[in-house]
Amino acid sequence: MTNKFSLPDDLQNTLAEDQWWLLNNGQQKIGSQTIEPGTAGIDLNVLPLWPQYAGEGITVSVLDDGVDGQHEDLRDNFDRTRSLPDNLGGPFPAPSDPEEDPEDSDDHGTAVAGIIAGSRNNTGTVGVAYQATIVAYKNQSIGQDSGQIDAADKAIILASLQAQQRFDVSNNSWGPNLAFTQNTQEIAAIRNGVTNGRNRLGTIFVWSGGNERENFNPNLNNNPGQRGRNVNLGDYENSRNVIAVAAIDNQGIVAPYSNPGAPLLVSAFGDRGSIATVDRTDNDGYNPRENQNFQDTNYTNNFNGTSSAAPMVSGIVALMLQANPRLGYRDVQEILAYSARKNDPDNQDVNSQVINRTIFKDIWDFNGAKNWNGGGLHVNHDYGFGLVDGTAAVRLAETWQLRSGLNQNEAATATNERVQIANLTLPTPLEIPNNNPVGITRSFRIDRPTNIDKIELNLDIDHGQFQDLTVTLTSPDGTESVILDRVPYFTEVGEEQADFGFKGTTINYTFSSARHWGESGVGNWTLNITDNSATNDPINNGNLYTPPQEDEEEEAEENGGADEDTVRTSGNNTGRLKGATLRLYGDDEIENNTYIYTNEFASFNDDRDPNAVARQTLTDTNGDNDAATHHYGRIEDGRNIGRRIDLGSDDDQVLRIRW
Repeated sequence: MTNKFSLPDDLQNTLAEDQWWLLNNGQQKIGSQTIEPGTAGIDLNVLPLWPQYAGEGITVSVLDDGVDGQHEDLRDNFDRTRSLPDNLGGPFPAPSDPEEDPEDSDDHGTAVAGIIAGSRNNTGTVGVAYQATIVAYKNQSIGQDSGQIDAADKAIILASLQAQQRFDVSNNSWGPNLAFTQNTQEIAAIRNGVTNGRNRLGTIFVWSGGNERENFNPNLNNNPGQRGRNVNLGDYENSRNVIAVAAIDNQGIVAPYSNPGAPLLVSAFGDRGSIATVDRTDNDGYNPRENQNFQDTNYTNNFNGTSSAAPMVSGIVALMLQANPRLGYRDVQEILAYSARKNDPDNQDVNSQVINRTIFKDIWDFNGAKNWNGGGLHVNHDYGFGLVDGTAAVRLAETWQLRSGLNQNEAATATNERVQIANLTLPTPLEIPNNNPVGITRSFRIDRPTNIDKIELNLDIDHGQFQDLTVTLTSPDGTESVILDRVPYFTEVGEEQADFGFKGTTINYTFSSARHWGESGVGNWTLNITDNSATNDPINNGNLYTPPQEDEEEEAEENGGADEDTVRTSGNNTGRLKGATLRLYGDDEIENNTYIYTNEFASFNDDRDPNAVARQTLTDTNGDNDAATHHYGRIEDGRNIGRRIDLGSDDDQVLRIRW
């Protein structure tokens, strides 16, 4: 496959040639670094948009460790007056100045800002939305372990989140906390942002899915029974109000550190350290002279992580909002899901040789929606709905008129969001049998159809060892969400070990999933909880890696050598399910429906798709005014050929799709 696009003339012979995530031609040389060759065409697909949209008029807030606003690639787009945290009402640190103490690092936020809105000025790198405005909300504790954040820093984070309603997009390349931490006030601030931001259309919050997939076991490749971090373990990234982003490499394959999880919406690029972007001016930042990766030390080519993936999505959201400023925040989420493309299509085998991809049954599934290319959407626990596609998302945004369940031109906002609630009635706590792969199964009943966006599942559980538990939720359409999969038991060990695991014995916590987007929800939802400890873990035989305690390390040093990695045998604990509540969020299902067709329709031949044949025929049986919309087509030449086909008001109208 070759990439049919090329960089604009003014970007050739600049560092933009090293930004393979803007234009992937299979590059192997990034500055002085040689990387694995990429797959041509696996990129953000934004170049066709730039003659029309570059983010002008859209403001993106970077909530991070600061931004070097005087950088040559940022100063034209940086709004210092709106960045001053003084307007939060407290003595908070100001945004970055190049003259600041070098220990007061702005490395991370500067790199993030460059990905979003680095200027197109014939030098350096360029951002996805290179005419967008950047503001910075600085807090040096961003990204630290939750146990290291004091009350003053936590107050700054809360105040910063409360202020995000002032901006169009909020980028959050930070987290996580301890597993199951409940940041109640902060989550309320995010909810306030999606409710009141953008004149009540909602601020768009974009969040990194996290980089802790491998953190819990340095021998994970030989010991995959030990699970790493999951997106559902943090209440920021699993909030239904945010866009959670996974990281993939230049071949479209999940980055080995990228957290899996049912809340993921889309993926963008992180790779293993080859993301070229802005770096702090002169000798500060990720690219100091003594260890250069670019000759120009104002830039770096080794940024990575879901920290780089999230701002790519934020940049694309800025382009979408410029194309259609009337979009509600739920419209933006839906458009990203419906326009994402299927990366890593061969990701089918749970016994893949890439062991760190076997944490979940991370094959591609099709959910039970009926309105995407004549059937369900493809979805994956590693990727969400797939690789974000800039041109597809913007073309869909341009022609976005009718969301199923809402009146024409009515934005999908917090105000018109609907919820259905089903409680699991348990007169007494239900025992979760130990060492039992069958576990317990209970059902929630939903009788009224909903055009689902996301679902939440609140679980109240006591258990001695949560690393033994797996929780799944299956919709009436058969779509399975892995809600919890062997949460890591993790003990803090010095400053180098993050405390992202869980050592408690009880939770009352809200999980979420985006995997049921577009389903109606009518019928029985099946909850299954299993205990997979000891001999029922065929891979790991119940032995879970636990890092040595500090006193163990000291004792080992006194004895003349490092202690061996310790293992802790998964115990014989019988847990209890004390309560469960299922909430379906979305819109009321109405009889006027919109069917979305994309360029992927032409390539359906997946024998795992139950709708492969049925996709070719669209039938209107409700007697109302439905519409089929091909929202973007022939995107290779950058033209929008969106067209609307009204099916009319007669019963049994049939539209046969030929591509």
